[in-house]
Amino acid sequence: MASHRTPYREYYIEEAENPRPSARGREARPRSRAVAVADRAGLGGKIERAMPVFTHHLFICGNVREPGHRRGCCDPEGRQALKDAFKVELKKAGLGHLARANHAGCLDQCEHGPVVVIYPLGVWYGNVRVEDVPRIVSKTILGGEILPDLQIADDCLNNPRCPHRAGPKAEV
Repeated sequence: MASHRTPYREYYIEEAENPRPSARGREARPRSRAVAVADRAGLGGKIERAMPVFTHHLFICGNVREPGHRRGCCDPEGRQALKDAFKVELKKAGLGHLARANHAGCLDQCEHGPVVVIYPLGVWYGNVRVEDVPRIVSKTILGGEILPDLQIADDCLNNPRCPHRAGPKAEV
């Protein structure tokens, strides 16, 4: 079974080259319901679907470590509360389909955790709390403003000699 996707700014066209046989040996069926609809509509297996174009993509570290680890932990309770707060706030701001908040594994900025990185801005925020989420959405996502009190300094990013790595993480 092969499929060809041609990317466009907001759409892609998918061509179903071969139908998929059913598991019980009945008649062959198209790969997806959308392709079946396109076939019935006389589109010859070609379909157009709206594809979301994200304006922002947020990665929220949800790495869990044992209590007392020298590098700290971004989600000590393992509940992804920060990611969930971003999802709620993005939806409230009307950005549910334009901005995406994703759980991420370790972003290796543990001493600055909890950590959030926002693309395409490439801004890294550290020590982010649920209380910071509305401000990040309104100021950074909607307004394009970088928040200096949360921004991780460039000389700390991906730097094993970052002064914050010197010892145990201080409780904030």
